[in-house]
Amino acid sequence: MMIMGTSSGSTIPLGLSKIVEIFFSNSCAIVFVFLLIAAVTQAAENRLGTSLTAQQDLDDNYLMSPTDQQTLSGFYLKPKISYRHDDGFETFSADLQDSSERYNHSEYNVDNPAYAINYQRVMERATLSFGYDALRQSTRISEFKDSGNAGNGSTNQQTSTATAAWQYQLSPRNSISMNGSMQTIGYESAAYADLKNNSLQLGWQSELSDRLSFYTVLSESQYESKYEADFYVVPQRIQSYLLCPPNSLLVSEIACISATSPRGDAVNATTSPGLQAGLKWNIQEQLKFSLGAGVTHVNTVQTIKIPEVSVQYGPPIDQEVFFGGQRSSRSESKLVTTNMNLTYLLETTTFGLTLSRKMQPSSTGSLLRIESLDFSMRKSLSEIDWIEADFTAEKLLTIDEKIIGSSSVNRNIFQGTLKYGYRFSNTLVAYASMSYKRQEANENDTIVANSMLGALAISYTPKEWMW
Repeated sequence: MMIMGTSSGSTIPLGLSKIVEIFFSNSCAIVFVFLLIAAVTQAAENRLGTSLTAQQDLDDNYLMSPTDQQTLSGFYLKPKISYRHDDGFETFSADLQDSSERYNHSEYNVDNPAYAINYQRVMERATLSFGYDALRQSTRISEFKDSGNAGNGSTNQQTSTATAAWQYQLSPRNSISMNGSMQTIGYESAAYADLKNNSLQLGWQSELSDRLSFYTVLSESQYESKYEADFYVVPQRIQSYLLCPPNSLLVSEIACISATSPRGDAVNATTSPGLQAGLKWNIQEQLKFSLGAGVTHVNTVQTIKIPEVSVQYGPPIDQEVFFGGQRSSRSESKLVTTNMNLTYLLETTTFGLTLSRKMQPSSTGSLLRIESLDFSMRKSLSEIDWIEADFTAEKLLTIDEKIIGSSSVNRNIFQGTLKYGYRFSNTLVAYASMSYKRQEANENDTIVANSMLGALAISYTPKEWMW
């Protein structure tokens, strides 16, 4: 997807990232400020709420190691404050939370904040909304369904996401929509790749009947990952270089050298235009079903900027050669995406089943194809207590393995959680949960790691202030 713009009389290409950047950083920022001022100054309903959650955890293999299993126990204290403004046409909400975490291994002690701001305006035939949220969390949590690298010490992932959405009702049964998002993911360690993800979606939805609707979405996504990459120099008579396997030895004039392996700055840039269509079907009042499928063209370019290094090699003649420059490689593929969801509602029980196949950028610098199955259930035992169950199985495969040169992230993972909740009063609730995690790495599942996590929590939510 390319749009041409002009600057100083010349024509320049503006890619999706530039369009989204302009969209968010200029006009939308100005509109957001004015709408925010209008929202908080008009007479309307205002709500201010607070909560405090305390939780004790015990994980018997927090690094998900197949051999050297270590136990981590910790205490969480999570205060939260929320504000909501609603005048019937405009809604503004803000949430601020902090997670103060203390463990038996002090290097994991951390304070992780999170906040979210959302605005929505409902007009006669259209709805406009903006949002921004930021979150910091431990790589022990974020990387289980990504690279599998739990990290050392209090290594954290920081994520910020800005969204904008517009929906317009063409007729009582037809509507169009536009959605955009910008996301940055950063890590406090060079062991992970920093990510930038931008997307733009144009959609159309048609209600075929009171129970059945059809939708189609045209999308364009861009992913960029930055990280440090090892490379090995190959001296040749023409003084060029190639990537070589690790631990190579100097055999001849054109062989790889293991003695010098400088690190270069690597950037993986991916564009992925796609098309998806699907349907939503309310089979009964209690039974809802949705099914979607699409195709995405994945085009990835990897660029490694190699610093200048000198290499001594020989015999027969001892020489010193300087190498450096830039290396680029490209990978193209097509990915079929699917999503199926089934929800069944009973008087005291809710069931959910989701099957999906999607693409996701990884902190390894590569793109992942994720095939997942998720089953969830919630059952009310009485008016004051309930149980919840959630089971997820995923298969992670590297899409651009040809240019990344590694399939180490390819894994099968499973996570199951059982949870019991008890309400002492309208303001005080307690939880007890047990989770099991398992990951199988490599094609033959030769590396297996298991973990059991138990947690006890109590949450206090006083009555909201309203004015």
